[in-house]
Amino acid sequence: MTEAFSHASLELVTLPRGREVVVKRLPADGDWLTRATGGSGRLRQLWDAGVLHRVADVVDHAILDVQVIDGADVVIMRDVSQQLLPPDVGIDSETVTRILDELATFHAASEGEPDAGWCTIGDRYAMFAPRSMTGDDSPGRHPVADRIVAGWELFAEHSPDDIVQAVFAVHNDPTRLTEAMSGSPWTLLHGDAKPENLGLSDDGLVAIDWGELTGVGPREVDVGWFAVKAVTRAECLADDVFELYSRAVGEPLDPMVVDLVLLGSLAQMGFRFALGAFGNGLDRPDEARRQLDWWTFRVGAALDYLAW
Repeated sequence: MTEAFSHASLELVTLPRGREVVVKRLPADGDWLTRATGGSGRLRQLWDAGVLHRVADVVDHAILDVQVIDGADVVIMRDVSQQLLPPDVGIDSETVTRILDELATFHAASEGEPDAGWCTIGDRYAMFAPRSMTGDDSPGRHPVADRIVAGWELFAEHSPDDIVQAVFAVHNDPTRLTEAMSGSPWTLLHGDAKPENLGLSDDGLVAIDWGELTGVGPREVDVGWFAVKAVTRAECLADDVFELYSRAVGEPLDPMVVDLVLLGSLAQMGFRFALGAFGNGLDRPDEARRQLDWWTFRVGAALDYLAW
């Protein structure tokens, strides 16, 4: 099969002694995400630097080896599809709680991981910016780039002016968020901690698709991405996700960092909520509108505090 967004190919391979592995071949020339985040061979670099070996004590990443074959990075993995959260199925509160508990364990174990040029917070929050979509005609262009741009147009049309200005300011100068978060403790971030990449086993957290979005930063960044991607399936609000995570770590989260993460997360997914609410999006119109209203209200309440 070929992944729709990354154009990576995947094969289920049976080895001579009967063991099955998944072989993932990444595009040799990269794709839209590689270009948007300034990454090239990031998964292989994480593997060669021993980062994934270190996190294996607390997270099952399923990776057995990363090699370069015919100029392309090839990842050999165990098949953990049965441990991942089922796609397109609601996520109950017990599962959400356990996922966040395990994510907190991973963050605590990875605090202080040095930044070796991985994905920056600024690149992460600007990866769906209109300019990244309209200005990319290279191979591996995002398959729905035009719809993303249309979603941002709907977002600008239907959202309060101050929210629109703040979100587009993140797109235009995302380093401001990075600088504002620099005073908080940083840890290794999976970077793409969405339900499709996460699961649970008897031993703890299963997390796949490390690489282009993996980086270092405040733990709240991973929590915010999980929140923005999981809330429609878990039928909760982002505040609920942050509260559950706060309980898992046993201490209050930094309110300023949470507010910054909420702004950054809206700069990532505002187009999707707007498409669902006012266009032909993936989410139910009523649910998309509920999420868009909540996120814009929540970010609006933080703007004065953030002095954005």
